[in-house]
Amino acid sequence: DIWSPPEGPEESATEDQVTSGALSLAASGSSEAGRQIFVAHCTGCHAHDSREMLVGPGLEGLVGREVAQAGNREDALEEILSQVLYPEAPMPAFEGVLSQDELGDLLAYLDTL
Repeated sequence: DIWSPPEGPEESATEDQVTSGALSLAASGSSEAGRQIFVAHCTGCHAHDSREMLVGPGLEGLVGREVAQAGNREDALEEILSQVLYPEAPMPAFEGVLSQDELGDLLAYLDTL
């Protein structure tokens, strides 16, 4: 389970190890549940229906834009998951805030934008 805390320093999970299951995580998620998570945690800073900058960038077409940069869907979803878990300031980190299922739901929703 990628969300289990490491047993010790020699077993610390790297960011790549944590985000490597993003494609299957998104496939198992519920976009409707993800929409509710987005409303609760993201709408204060991100628009879902435009690319307009609020506090953070608008997320319309996010997965497609990331696929264009990354070259494939799996890498794009991993990049998005990485940004959710380990963001740059001022975005708060959601590592330990959202469960594995909730992250899958959020990815599934972001994939519909």
